[in-house]
Amino acid sequence: MKSLISCITILLFTVGCISVQAKSFLWEVKNSKAVIYLYGSIHMAKASMYPLNSSIEQAFEIADTLVVEVNELKSNQVKIQKILLTKGVYSGDETLYDNLDKKTRSLLQAFLKKYSLAYFSIAKMRPTMAALTLTITRMTQLGFSAERGIDRYFINKAQANNKAILQLESGVEQLNLLLNITDDDLFLRYSLTSLSEAESVMATLIDAWKTGNVTKMHKLVLEEPLNDNPLFKPLFKALFTDRNIKMVKKIKQYLNTKNNYFVVIGAGHMVGEQGIIALLKKSGYTVKQL
Repeated sequence: MKSLISCITILLFTVGCISVQAKSFLWEVKNSKAVIYLYGSIHMAKASMYPLNSSIEQAFEIADTLVVEVNELKSNQVKIQKILLTKGVYSGDETLYDNLDKKTRSLLQAFLKKYSLAYFSIAKMRPTMAALTLTITRMTQLGFSAERGIDRYFINKAQANNKAILQLESGVEQLNLLLNITDDDLFLRYSLTSLSEAESVMATLIDAWKTGNVTKMHKLVLEEPLNDNPLFKPLFKALFTDRNIKMVKKIKQYLNTKNNYFVVIGAGHMVGEQGIIALLKKSGYTVKQL
């Protein structure tokens, strides 16, 4: 990924923040029956990302029901462990290096050396499993954690306030999606490419998230990775576009009830022509960024 830091970019981004700082990554969708608040999440977060904007907290208070991508506290851990053992690791003498092309293997070796990580800890993992593990490891090194993530924050608040909690996907469903990716070598390569600049990218991404800068978020999450690596297009279709369509279908169902919902979905799913916000607008709904 090309460097995001330059004097011109900083200047333009600073000016952009001035014009949108009253906004957040929160949208309101409503009709005569229901009100839905859509909030773009950062799944692994830092304590410094709190407190959240008061408009976000107010939207959560109004809602009867919280909806998250996956309610990890309700995930079937037995099934998840079974999937990890059957789809996530190699049996016998087969190893990760045996199943990577030269370019991906070289990227992995350089990554492990740069961040002082041991190959033996992932040697028996299949590429997608290794990618997920390395992502969590690197993000943890940078001070991020799922326990501080936006999703977990609102799950905890919903439980404390006796709000109903729904999920758009199950943990089993999401894990199967990831581990069933056909080109898992490409997925690992994509992850390594993203993680190589994780510190600077996350700093810029969080700024975009805090200020509701949709253009910047789209550029970081979708536009730049695809411009730099067109081979990632089928992967992004599976990870974003196809899932966005399914999520929007469920959101439309919520709009046919008489309840109010606070829906927390990864910020990257909100942006772009095939993002959740655009898909709802194309379906005729009025969507307002708050």
